Amino acid sequence: MNLQLLFQVIILLLPWPIKSIAKAPPTPHLTKPNCPYSCGNNVTIPFPFGIGENCYFDQRYAIDCRSNKPILRSINLEVLEFLLEKSTMRVNQSVIRSCQDKTKEPSFVNLEKLPFYFSYYDNIFSGIGCNNLASMSSADHDFILGGCFSICDPRNKTDDDSCNGIACCKAGVPWALKSFNISINNAASSRSSSQEEGKCKYAFMVEKEWFESNFKSAEAVQDWNQVPVILDWRIPNSSFGKLEKDKSPEFTSTSHCRPDESGLFGCSCKEKYHGNPYFLHGCLDIDECRDGIANCSGNLHCENYEGGYRCVNPKRPKVHTIILVKKSKVVDESKLEEFINEVVILSQINHRNVVKLLGCCLEVEAPLLVYEFIPNGTLFQYLHDPSEELSLTWEMRLRIATEVAEALAYLHSSAYLPIYHRDIKSTNILLDEKYRAKIADFGTSRSIAIDQTHIIFYTFQKLLLNSHHCK
Repeated sequence: MNLQLLFQVIILLLPWPIKSIAKAPPTPHLTKPNCPYSCGNNVTIPFPFGIGENCYFDQRYAIDCRSNKPILRSINLEVLEFLLEKSTMRVNQSVIRSCQDKTKEPSFVNLEKLPFYFSYYDNIFSGIGCNNLASMSSADHDFILGGCFSICDPRNKTDDDSCNGIACCKAGVPWALKSFNISINNAASSRSSSQEEGKCKYAFMVEKEWFESNFKSAEAVQDWNQVPVILDWRIPNSSFGKLEKDKSPEFTSTSHCRPDESGLFGCSCKEKYHGNPYFLHGCLDIDECRDGIANCSGNLHCENYEGGYRCVNPKRPKVHTIILVKKSKVVDESKLEEFINEVVILSQINHRNVVKLLGCCLEVEAPLLVYEFIPNGTLFQYLHDPSEELSLTWEMRLRIATEVAEALAYLHSSAYLPIYHRDIKSTNILLDEKYRAKIADFGTSRSIAIDQTHIIFYTFQKLLLNSHHCK
């Protein structure tokens, strides 16, 4: 059968920009498939944490749902909330109190062997009560980590809700704190009455923002049994391979990870994306039009696209989509099936920095390829014929180089089959409306008759670092 008749028209349907009237965007998956989404009081449990076997990354991130409360198994504390975008969690921790007859012993929390910290930025340490010398010490009580001193004066009767040293004091917490003990000591003062001295004293670590919103008076603290504390959590660098995202362009195009001082990593979705950055496809585009984030004034209509949105005039006549049609040289009939196979492979490419192949036609003598149209021309013209309207800054050059490198890494290692461009140069790098790089011209029409056993690799030599045109 004639292949031209069998494959008269191949239409490769790839995603087009989605308007705000389209169906609802997909909801990001925060947990692993078939794993509980929450526990009891509507606390969402995002991966790498999880409830049940195979739902968490490892035992350190295991959550037990007890009496409808999520308990972090490794430290036996109730989790109030996970803040995935900040790689933090809010947990409940006991308030330590010392009264005349007894002192409540602290429940010592040790994070030494866990990838968790008491947050330096989000927590404070507070002491409540008259002549209260409250302090934090190391786990073995060898040295003081911090503390504060609150005093009382019967002549100063105030209902002030500020914590300024009168019956209430506060202090910062050490950086990267893993464990501590709390001590409450009485510092007698000649200005305090015996009645004031007999009252209970308190000490605790607490979330700074919560404390500032909820502290009304020192007397009210007697009703506090537990207070929220913020823990920072990270992922060990050795874990990246297990998370299926190490060096993956599909991951880095929507997410990014940063190491802290200890070498542990925290990940987040990039701007304009949301979801779970610890999954390979966990960060999805935010539909600014549907979520009410877009700012389209007047009668302008909001249209969403990946990585942003645009405001358009709905009364403006609709313009047909502009496409680029590429006509190849006449090819050998015997090579047509190979050509079709290569087009099918190219149809698997879905990367923001690769020009999209929209379709092809074989009913003519020379095949036709249909690509998306990229409006701002080639990188070559901006490097060698710069205009006054736009001059590529060093930041733009670095960004373009990074985008091209990510696209090539995707083609070489993450596509359905490895694809080698073989002709990377500035004339084959296009710039879209936001001057983002788009690799084009895969040489499909020329590769049909080329010996496939010889792979040629081109480099970025002087591609973006042409000093003659740098300002």
